[in-house]
Amino acid sequence: MSDRQRVVQFMLDQVGERYRLGAHGPDDWDCSNLTSAAYASVGVSISPGSQQQWREVMDRRIPVANIEPGDLVYWGTPGNATHAGIYVGDWQVVNALNPQRGVVKTPLNGNYGTPLLGVASILGPSESSPSSMPPPSEPSNSEPPPKAQRRKNRRRRLEQRP
Repeated sequence: MSDRQRVVQFMLDQVGERYRLGAHGPDDWDCSNLTSAAYASVGVSISPGSQQQWREVMDRRIPVANIEPGDLVYWGTPGNATHAGIYVGDWQVVNALNPQRGVVKTPLNGNYGTPLLGVASILGPSESSPSSMPPPSEPSNSEPPPKAQRRKNRRRRLEQRP
């Protein structure tokens, strides 16, 4: 499994977990600590904090049209990144959204309260080319998995720890 695939799988395994500002996991996350942990799972260190991460990776920005699974996505305004997630394919991102929704898979073009700031690619190219399919025009609400699936995901993560 490639680093990109492992980052995506890490993110998908967190869907349904809770959001709490400043939380570092494994059951509660905030957006930037979740992206930091996903990259740490493949040995890549990025700082917590959306704004600090954006400063670290902005020299690796790519056009949205070139996005690949595992790429970092940031929302905000120039000079003020306020939210982070990771692209998982099919024009979807996984992100720790808010206390009401927790960690969810949502459309890349969804409403995050601020505009899309940029996409950064720090893992290198994938073996497949990015999708040429245009992003969906209407955001959809993705429901978290049932509680039993979240428990199964949590057990699997705990079993994988050294």
